[in-house]
Amino acid sequence: MTPDFTALQAEVLAEFPSFTLTKKSDSWFMRLLGHVFGQQFMTNYTTTIFYAVHVPDDFDSWDEGSKCAILRHERVHMRQCRSLTPPLFAFLYLLVFLPLGLAYGRAKFEQAAYAESLQAYSDYGIDYKSDARRAWYVQQFASSAYGWMWPFTGTLNKWFDEAVAQVKA
Repeated sequence: MTPDFTALQAEVLAEFPSFTLTKKSDSWFMRLLGHVFGQQFMTNYTTTIFYAVHVPDDFDSWDEGSKCAILRHERVHMRQCRSLTPPLFAFLYLLVFLPLGLAYGRAKFEQAAYAESLQAYSDYGIDYKSDARRAWYVQQFASSAYGWMWPFTGTLNKWFDEAVAQVKA
């Protein structure tokens, strides 16, 4: 499948009429969070709040497959938000069980979105099952990247294997 970011954006906008995609540096709120969470937050991560997707400033230079994969990941979060309602989604994502150290809600939401990322990588011919990708995903869950949301690397490795198996199926 050939990635087409413009077509995917139109698809997401049709599904979510309030969808926006902006650079983090164009948002005062993202800049504020950047001061709190550091430069990596601004340059290495895409952040979705309800139906607004905030991307790093270099997003336009990304290849089409990577841009499509990240939008597919973020669309999973938008669907989660819609199905649960924004207040409930925010509560579950940010607070259940703990904001830091053991965030079961956030971990489950991210597992679903990262599984979609793996599917997108496969669809666009990007390596999705390498040891390097596994290590990066495990690090995202078990490190400060998402507030140590799920420090149990054994279960994360099992999840990764299951997600890769689903992509292969």
